[in-house]
This record gives sequence, structure tokens and C-alpha cells, in this order.
Amino acid sequence: MKIKAIIASCMLIIVLSCSSCSAQGPEDAVEAYFEALQTLDFSQAGSIIGNESAYHDAIAMMESSESYLQSVMNNAFVSFVYSNVTYEILNSETDGDTCEIEIIISAYNINEVLDAQTEQIALYTASQEYAELSAGDRYIALCEQIETIYEDMDKHLDPVRTQITMYLSKQGNDWKIIPYNDLFAAISGGASNMIYTAQ
Repeated sequence: MKIKAIIASCMLIIVLSCSSCSAQGPEDAVEAYFEALQTLDFSQAGSIIGNESAYHDAIAMMESSESYLQSVMNNAFVSFVYSNVTYEILNSETDGDTCEIEIIISAYNINEVLDAQTEQIALYTASQEYAELSAGDRYIALCEQIETIYEDMDKHLDPVRTQITMYLSKQGNDWKIIPYNDLFAAISGGASNMIYTAQ
């Protein structure tokens, strides 16, 4: 009986292992891509579109060491923009090693985000609360206010919904998203200045 139990357990492990190793489909690649963006895993996102340096600009912004204040602003901006990108798949058609997926991408317009940031900073630095602080305390308070501004950013802006077609091709066992401007414009909320390094 013990031998049968061991054999049954081994068979179950083999079945589960095989199912977990099965090739992913194109929709899985799309899900992985947006999950990578939302978690700021730009290396993974770049890998899925076949260009690991695609998000060099976003990474450079987050690693900027111009000043602590600038670092706080850059990190808050990049995090807000990408962590709030969502998507909805409408239709998917696969033909051999190619696939077209109709999708709606919801994202904040990065120009509007920057404008809202500038407006909120101006309002805060013109406030009586800010004026009563010492020079050193103002710097600290402004850094903290940046975080508050981005926590409340969705109260000032509405995400832009854009319907596009995503194109994928199968390369070996992996599905890769073919990068093109409409995709990155949609992720940038329709803004023309996208945080993407074209190759």
C-alpha cells in the first residue's frame, strides 16, 4: 500500500509539473507585460517586447541623483503613471505564430500628471502653512507633500481609455509583444512624449 501511495504521489507531481511547464499563450504574455509595468519591473516588461532597454528613461528617472527632492518627484511620478495602467482584452485572434489582440488600455496622461503636480506644488508653496516654516523645514515638508500630492492625484485626474490592437509573435516557446508607438502612447494616456526609449 505504501508503494502504491508513493507511486500515486509521484504521478501527481509529474502531472502538476507538466501543467506548470506548458507553453504560455499570447494573452498570458499580455498579462505578464502589464503586471511588470504595474510593479515597475521594467527589465521584465522590456524582455516581453524584445527590448530590455526599452524603459531606460523610466529607470533613469527613478535612479536620478540630482537632489533628494528631484528623486522623490521622479519616483512618485513614474510609480503613479505605471502602477495605474490597466487593460481589458476585447478579442484575441491567433494565426500560427502570430496573434492580434484588441485591447482597451486605461492610463493617466503623463502631461496632465505633470501639470497637476506643478499646480499642487504651487498651491502648497503659496500657503500660509509653508510660509511659516524655516528654510530647512520647508525642504522636508515639500518632499513629504510630493508624496501626498501623488496619493491624491487620482482625485484630480481621470484615466484615458484607448482602444488599440496589440501584435504578438511567437519566438521559440515565448510570445513576444511587438512594440510600436500606438501601444506606448496608450500607456502614456495619449501623451506624445512617451517614457520609452525607441531602438
